[in-house]
Amino acid sequence: MAYARLGPNSDVCLLGITTDGENRIRCWGCLFSPSPPGIETADWTDAEMAAWEPEDAFPEFDSKAEVITHLMAHREAGHKVPTGVFSIINLDTWVP
Repeated sequence: MAYARLGPNSDVCLLGITTDGENRIRCWGCLFSPSPPGIETADWTDAEMAAWEPEDAFPEFDSKAEVITHLMAHREAGHKVPTGVFSIINLDTWVP
């Protein structure tokens, strides 16, 4: 399930996922996460490139409170966050 998608009015992509049997919400492509090697920077070491895993780089949350706090941090950083995503998350039952 996508709670928010990247687009002209959104800098965040929130997806409902299951990790190790637990429901979570992932901020896919999070602007607070390091970029993958070779996309925005060429100064990553070979070890850093080998170790980079998108599953590890993008934050996951197992509660609504954590998601809301993360989205507020995006807003405070000047990132576009769709207004309706807050009520969608609060009404949804994917995470407590």
